[in-house]
Amino acid sequence: MKLYCCTIDRFIVLYRSFMENFVNWIMNNNTLLYSIFFAIMLVFACVLIVRYYVINKSNLSAKQIVPLVITLVLFAYSFEQISWGHFYKLLGFNMFTFYFLLAFLYYDKISKCKITSVAFWFLLLSSILTFALGFIPVFEQYFWFGAEHRFAGIVGNPNTLQFCTAVVLAATLVVFFKGGMGRVEMYFKCLTLAGIGLITKSKTFMVIFVLLLITYLIFEFIHHAKIAAIELGVILIVFGVIYLIWGKVIIDSLLARLYLDDTTSFINGLTSDRWDLWSRYLGSWTEDTWALLFGQGFSSPDFMYGGTHNDFIFVLYNLGIIGGVLTLGLGITYLVVCKDKYKYFSVWNLVPVITIIAISCTENLFIRAFSLLSVFCFLFLFDNENYENAKSDDKIINYIKKIFIKEKKESNDNLQ
Repeated sequence: MKLYCCTIDRFIVLYRSFMENFVNWIMNNNTLLYSIFFAIMLVFACVLIVRYYVINKSNLSAKQIVPLVITLVLFAYSFEQISWGHFYKLLGFNMFTFYFLLAFLYYDKISKCKITSVAFWFLLLSSILTFALGFIPVFEQYFWFGAEHRFAGIVGNPNTLQFCTAVVLAATLVVFFKGGMGRVEMYFKCLTLAGIGLITKSKTFMVIFVLLLITYLIFEFIHHAKIAAIELGVILIVFGVIYLIWGKVIIDSLLARLYLDDTTSFINGLTSDRWDLWSRYLGSWTEDTWALLFGQGFSSPDFMYGGTHNDFIFVLYNLGIIGGVLTLGLGITYLVVCKDKYKYFSVWNLVPVITIIAISCTENLFIRAFSLLSVFCFLFLFDNENYENAKSDDKIINYIKKIFIKEKKESNDNLQ
């Protein structure tokens, strides 16, 4: 009886301690909304995944089973050393892997042309609205970020906005490369996205924008050499005029963004202090053999708000070499088992994927609500979409065309 009472008493103490910590986390931790959002999205993905395997249980093959097994193993492994305060990181990481599996299973039911179009109009309309609201003093702090006055848009963070813009820009170029978009429509969408991305003043976006521009010119010189020559000439003239008018201002602004002074190294200034941050995380990860193999776990503390700012270091720091191998193995598995799905695959399909990898070097996409856009980019690997047939999918563009055609027809009738 004494032992029984002592056990009950210990249980009550532990329960009270757990509830106090849990309530304190709910009341004071701003990651609660992230946790709720990731949990809902994860449940939604699980329902659709289970539905797929139930419907197709009679004709399943290793190609559908192996990715599921690795995803579940990685899910179970990620629960090592977890605490309530950092639960959102575990949920965010697994949401990414589960939605990757979901995209793999339902790839033939998702139109990349339609998603690209919807994402573009969302970015454009939300940016116009928030840009206008930003001129009202009471709203300015929500849509313009920091002393450098970087545009943050509806997502509230310039780095997240530049990620979304870069992803949609890369996808838009691929849709054009594959014949799913006209040249005038492509010019309009790409120039609009470039403008949104540049006012975020993100160095990552500037690098990605230049690389995408080079990629576009290479494609044009291969397929339309004369048009490419004209485009290159226009680009050089535009950049020349900008340099002549605002050259000094732009250079001074870039130098300010690089923090070129005596207090920091060039590489640290170039990466906005991320280099020192990455060194701290890698140093903590390699401090003992256990952490090296199994990671510090998702309960490990962050050295600054926003985490590691590098998805590769994020995986190694939290999950160790074993978790890194599992994550890499999952990606390789998709590439191996999807060979028969590359019906319309070409080298240009890799553009959005490389864009995501480049952004992952400076951001944490695993724990961001907008990380599902990165999953969308990987859909271009599982490419069986006939882009020529999807060319007229953008309803807004089609509506604008109808208006211009109608006005032109009325004008011609009046002239006659």
